Amino acid sequence: MIEKLSEEIFNKIKTVEWDPAVTRFGFLQSKAIVMEALMQPQEIASGVILKYVNTLWVQDKYLIDLKDTQLFSDKFREAFSKDIEWPLTVVKKFDKFAEENNRFIHEVKFLEDSSLPDLISLFKRYISVLKTIQGFYVFAMPLTNFCEKELSKERPDILEYSYSYKKLDVDYINESIRNLKKLEMQGKLTDKEIQSHLEKFAWIKTSYNLIENYTEEDLRAELKSEVGSNELKPSPEKHFLLTGLQVGIFCRNRIKESSQQIWFAFRPLAQLLAQKLKADLPSFYTLTYQEVLAGFADEALPDKKVIQERREGFAHGFLNSEEILLTGKDYQKIRAYFESPIQEDIKEIKGQIACKGKVTGIAKVIMGHKDFGKLNHGDILVTNMTTPDYMVILKKSAAIVTDEGGLSCHAAIVSREFNIPCVMGTKNATKVLKDGDLIEVDADKGVVKILKK
Repeated sequence: MIEKLSEEIFNKIKTVEWDPAVTRFGFLQSKAIVMEALMQPQEIASGVILKYVNTLWVQDKYLIDLKDTQLFSDKFREAFSKDIEWPLTVVKKFDKFAEENNRFIHEVKFLEDSSLPDLISLFKRYISVLKTIQGFYVFAMPLTNFCEKELSKERPDILEYSYSYKKLDVDYINESIRNLKKLEMQGKLTDKEIQSHLEKFAWIKTSYNLIENYTEEDLRAELKSEVGSNELKPSPEKHFLLTGLQVGIFCRNRIKESSQQIWFAFRPLAQLLAQKLKADLPSFYTLTYQEVLAGFADEALPDKKVIQERREGFAHGFLNSEEILLTGKDYQKIRAYFESPIQEDIKEIKGQIACKGKVTGIAKVIMGHKDFGKLNHGDILVTNMTTPDYMVILKKSAAIVTDEGGLSCHAAIVSREFNIPCVMGTKNATKVLKDGDLIEVDADKGVVKILKK
């Protein structure tokens, strides 16, 4: 592993045309496992293999080599020429591996009187199931982008068909909330129903080992909001690109949900393992899984200075398939390279339309769980990108504006379900817009205007 930023390594990083795929908050340990998963080759059809060469986390920003994803387009064309229904085969594989996830989540609940070897064995299972599920992300996001681009050339109705191939957990959450709302209107809502809902979906505010409790206060706020419709979507057409798009939407969102559930279930095991290593939980999450296993083999753990540097910031990934992990001054140098200057005089930003409508309201920049409390009913949610853990606040917003995403991203899917005007993929909304700005979101044109700073 490369742990020192030489001029040669820095120059290699600068020669790559990096695509800022997503921004996700969380700990090094989970991100390093995910990154390793994304470096696994994925065979999507006979002899058609996708593989990244360059990937990089710069703390919370995930970057991929644009050249890799451009090559994927040719791979998708080749895969469809060999087997037009290959995405459906992928769904079957996904469902098979999801069963292993569920077994792990069930087994990890029973930790009482577990021996240390049993705990280590469960830790290895955790690594395996997380890597397997996250491995599907290699093609999930590029597939939706490919199908979306190809379809948009000839299908003006693509928005109408941009939905998941199968039900997602967020659909079941919304069904549960609709049922609770009916009971509330009838005066029959009890604490038992509330607690049952909260326990069943307790994982919803989890991300990359960051866990926040899903509370009754969250649920009460959701019951005051619109909860989406359960109207039937248009019947799927027999078109291989539409099927590919819908399978990609299913996979990329189901990967997030499954990973959230894994991280939520893993926390009690992580606490026990941290205690055995005489480390606090945040420090444990800062260790790579290889270091954790080495620690249980009586090898020395990284010292406190290294742990502190990692908590302050890290760059982790693979460069020409070789793993790198940089902290301290090396990380700061990488971070400075990727930071773009903020233009103060911008009055208008543009993006892609996810759900049409025109709204004026107060902007609230939400960059993670710590900011959720800022959003009031009728505010405009401005964020890098939404994930399933954002469901508890999304329904409060009058409109959604994101830095990232396409027609098949989480924000796009949810905005259409709840009929919330949404402009996505602006690239710079969270840098240009500030809390309290009065803005107009024109999602009929894909334009966001600053009316008053």
